[in-house]
Amino acid sequence: MMFSSLILLEILMFVIALSVDLFYSGFVCGSNRIQIPLLSVIGISFISNLILSLSLLFGATFKLWFPESFTTTFSFLLLLGLGMIKTFDQVVATLIQNHFRLKNETHSSPFQLFLQIYANPGKADQDHSNVLSLFEGVCISLSFSLSELTTGLSAGFTPTSSILLIGLSFLCNLFAIILGLLIGNKTASSKYLNLGFISGTLFILLAIMKLP
Repeated sequence: MMFSSLILLEILMFVIALSVDLFYSGFVCGSNRIQIPLLSVIGISFISNLILSLSLLFGATFKLWFPESFTTTFSFLLLLGLGMIKTFDQVVATLIQNHFRLKNETHSSPFQLFLQIYANPGKADQDHSNVLSLFEGVCISLSFSLSELTTGLSAGFTPTSSILLIGLSFLCNLFAIILGLLIGNKTASSKYLNLGFISGTLFILLAIMKLP
């Protein structure tokens, strides 16, 4: 029973940590009066979960070829590294924005576009229509895919309920985007909203839980 409870707790922590980025994306779009149609909301959550599912599959396959001590340590380092990055998310975002501002350049490659969206999800509205298309929503998913990749790999290395993780993550992502959008619509600015420490703290705690 205790083992099952720990797995459920881990899944809930993963789901909450993953939903923070999408809540923030919805909040930024809402505060910038950018609408996200239901199809785009579903598309964002679907692509995020697709990345999560593929990385779960890869992690589960990967662990068959290496001893448990290696996969446990690797999982710990992955989550700890991601936790540190997310904790200082605002600093990373500011550095990215300053880079493009100082060089006075726009994105010239998909990677640069994803960086700009990571720093400011409102940049996903490439056609300035104030309505996020399905393609622009996919760009948001890809820009924040590092969390899904790391979570999937780490969860795939250890015993967990993949179906429960994927199902809860999809539903929680939908709720997070819509809630963020609704709250953002009632807010004048997202400049001082910093949620990175929430997901960062959760990922660091998850890393510690991986230790034997």
